[in-house]
Amino acid sequence: GATLSAFWIMAANSWMQIPLGVTLENGKLIVTDYFAAIFNPGTIVSFSHMMGACIVTTMFMMMGISAMMMLRKNVEERSRQFFLDTFKYCLLLAIFVTPIQLVVGDLAGLVVKDHQPAKLAATELHWDTNAEGTGAPWNIIAIPAAEGGYNTFEIGIPNALSLITTRTTDGTVQGLNDFAPEVRPTVIESTIVFYSFRVMLAIGVALMLLALLGAWYWKRGKLRTIESSKYRLFWWLFVLATPIGFIASIAGWMVREIGRQPWVVYNILRTEHGLSANLNANVVLTSAVIFNLIYIVFGYLFIYFTWKLVKKGPDFEQPWPTRI
Repeated sequence: GATLSAFWIMAANSWMQIPLGVTLENGKLIVTDYFAAIFNPGTIVSFSHMMGACIVTTMFMMMGISAMMMLRKNVEERSRQFFLDTFKYCLLLAIFVTPIQLVVGDLAGLVVKDHQPAKLAATELHWDTNAEGTGAPWNIIAIPAAEGGYNTFEIGIPNALSLITTRTTDGTVQGLNDFAPEVRPTVIESTIVFYSFRVMLAIGVALMLLALLGAWYWKRGKLRTIESSKYRLFWWLFVLATPIGFIASIAGWMVREIGRQPWVVYNILRTEHGLSANLNANVVLTSAVIFNLIYIVFGYLFIYFTWKLVKKGPDFEQPWPTRI
């Protein structure tokens, strides 16, 4: 059920990013091709990327919880074995999914290049289209001028942006200056998108390396309860990684939503025109505050009851999964 819900959410959001299968008649959008609208170029790759993020985030959360229990001293042997088995199951899935997630993310970037070049330029703080025969650099760090138009400071890898987006070292990548200021993200929005993308990417690479480290420990026979106390740094790495999948997911959504500004429906409906005429701003503020408070409470309850269940330990009256 959650997977089906995720598909339709991503299909709707992808259509707002790439609005195909519709025509504008008398100020109204009329669907002319439902298949083109639902299965637009962004739907499948975005859905796959989101599901991959959910799997990776969940696996590392479960591995982090298991690692916490491996570090605790007053845990009986059979409980410690249970959490080690849980860790191995999650690690096995993470080993396969994390590199696939990076590949799918790269494919999602190519969709953005083809259909939302202004968003791509904002994501990279790439202002000027590279001249023919020269490559566009991939900026690791960049600080744009307050009024936009160029970066006052940047550290980049020569030709890397061209290589990533066009698969050639001198491929053309449109810059933000090719687009009028009113149809592209602002300087502040572009900066947020730029660093959000790099947070997401850095976490994705870190989690993949951590999964590979776990695989190496497993192969060397170090994932055993009898020796768990010898590798405290290893377990602490996974404990510290518990929340960062969530951070990467949030950063990814910031790239996706802030990067498409100033559009609600790309190149059709501007954000400023997507307001409900009869909706009071105070009502919106009140609703936002209430929803945030509810999520804060639910987040606290989730952590509290999860930790309470974990400390209680597994029910050994229930059958165990097959050992791996």
